[in-house]
Amino acid sequence: MIEARDVSVAIGGKRIVTNVDFVARPGQIAAIAGPNGSGKTTFLKALSGDLASTGTVANDRDLSR
Repeated sequence: MIEARDVSVAIGGKRIVTNVDFVARPGQIAAIAGPNGSGKTTFLKALSGDLASTGTVANDRDLSR
């Protein structure tokens, strides 16, 4: 399971992702949709630990491998 609560990411002082909540449970298919430049990839990088973020991200395994 991956759970994110109140996740925000700022790059160069500009807030890219603001207060996102997300839960994906085993066996569940989840989609992250939005227009170009809306922060989808930035949010996924925050989930994996590739980008620093505020809020809480909990996952059952290390996603950075």
